[in-house]
Amino acid sequence: MVGHLAAGPTAAACTEVLEKTGRECARLGGLPARFKGDPEGCFATARKNWGTDFSWEKEKRIISVAVAEGECGCPRVDARRTPAFWCNCSVGYQKEALETVFGRPVEAVLKASKLSGSPRCAFEVTLAQAPARLAGPPPGAPYRRSTAAGSLARSRRSLAAARFEARLSARRGRWRCPAPAGHPAWTAPPATCRQRPRAGTRQPAACRRRRRDSGPTSSSGRC
Repeated sequence: MVGHLAAGPTAAACTEVLEKTGRECARLGGLPARFKGDPEGCFATARKNWGTDFSWEKEKRIISVAVAEGECGCPRVDARRTPAFWCNCSVGYQKEALETVFGRPVEAVLKASKLSGSPRCAFEVTLAQAPARLAGPPPGAPYRRSTAAGSLARSRRSLAAARFEARLSARRGRWRCPAPAGHPAWTAPPATCRQRPRAGTRQPAACRRRRRDSGPTSSSGRC
């Protein structure tokens, strides 16, 4: 059936379906997900477990994959009946595996397959250009805030200080010490003594100290 689909106008759709099937097979295997960002580790494990050879030309961003000799490892393949078109499933497998490991798109091309008479299946995988990184200070260089960022931080600190002073001035103008003018606690009061706490708050410490030292002059006089 696959051979008939590949020979007709449905060849492109059949190729896409086979590649998606291969991608799903790679995801179910779970090996690429274990080696995200570690291609050398992935290559070494695949070489040890299945005898797959990898050749990576880093400057050209090309990876040559050669599967070990022997029968096809796909359980759905019958060497006597399955057409070579079925190997597009392996193309999807290589794409999914290497895209997961490298974290960027790849293009895979089937160079040889066992179903077409070759002793080994071979693929050529081309990595997409790595995304450009933003320029930054060299490793170990001290961090320096930009001029614009420093000015903004200073402006924010100045604004916060101004708001704090405004709130403090408003509180000082609103609170008054209840001691009469002749009361010892009122003699030479500091700025904080002119503040009367709101309901439920404590009196200023200076007022409490003067009351303890001099004591009230009347039953109702307190600061």
